[in-house]
Amino acid sequence: MNTRKRWTSFLAFAAVPASVLATVLTLGQEARAEVDQLVSQHVNQRTDQTADQPIGEATPTPELVSIQFDRVYVPEDFDSDDHVKIVAKGTFPNKCYRVASTQVDVSHEAMRIQLTPVAFKYSGFCIQVETEFVRVIDVGDLKVGTYVIYQKGTRGQDRELGSITVKDPGTAATPAVSDGTLY
Repeated sequence: MNTRKRWTSFLAFAAVPASVLATVLTLGQEARAEVDQLVSQHVNQRTDQTADQPIGEATPTPELVSIQFDRVYVPEDFDSDDHVKIVAKGTFPNKCYRVASTQVDVSHEAMRIQLTPVAFKYSGFCIQVETEFVRVIDVGDLKVGTYVIYQKGTRGQDRELGSITVKDPGTAATPAVSDGTLY
């Protein structure tokens, strides 16, 4: 498992400060759960700060609406003894939206992960500017195999976002090959 490359690209994607990245790269396997939690808190806090409270005459009780992810980042080289987390990015059409939650349904038999993200939509006057949001999604423990990640599309059909390959922890990992770039 190429932990260094996976964490470097994961943290760069989530816009985590370089100090956190340097710390993660020096930690051993046993500290990964704690780092997962810290990264999740940082990404969710960063998103909450950018998704300010709607401006104007917004109602105090928002409506819960379905939203779409634009992209999902899936780190590589998961073992069946790893706790899987992925990062999802999306864009709100204006400042009337705030991320609420994402329901994750895993079918081990069908090797399928279904994501159902929702957001709060406030009515009233809101700044009409697209707002990006990022969320760390806790998928949990997966069995050996390749899982396909889906999300319901705007017209009700399933939209494939990516896949996760989970390996047997007993198989030898491919040695890391550096291309000289810090991810």
